Amino acid sequence: LLFKYYASFSSFNHFTQCCATSHSSCSKRYPSIAEDLVVDAGRAWWAELAEYGISNADNILTREVFNEGVGHFTQMAWGPTTKIGCGIATNCGKKGRNVIIVVCQYLEAGNYIDEPIYELGKPCMNDIECTTFKNSTCSAADGLCIKPEH
Repeated sequence: LLFKYYASFSSFNHFTQCCATSHSSCSKRYPSIAEDLVVDAGRAWWAELAEYGISNADNILTREVFNEGVGHFTQMAWGPTTKIGCGIATNCGKKGRNVIIVVCQYLEAGNYIDEPIYELGKPCMNDIECTTFKNSTCSAADGLCIKPEH
């Protein structure tokens, strides 16, 4: 994923000003951006896979899979997502509690029902194996395909 300043600023601006604990209206303004919001973010979001699992061996996001509680994980792992921006708000707690709020916005948005979460397969070894995005290249050391920046 490529970290993008504009998404980061949008996240930061909304959540640091109001210590929000609910999703912003950003997805209404920018329909191709999805966001995750949770206290103690990344670790908790990624842990959804270990905690709840995905019951669909085909790696398709069905309504049943989504309702299992893995929606934050699936957005983080969503194959077509190539950009992320995150913001952090501190000192949001009440009654002496220090709460940190983290929000990330993703482009392209994910979590589309009946779509693959990501392309299943072995790590890439060469560019010809990278088929999700046109002209992608393979980082053989990482086994990941890299979308060209346009």
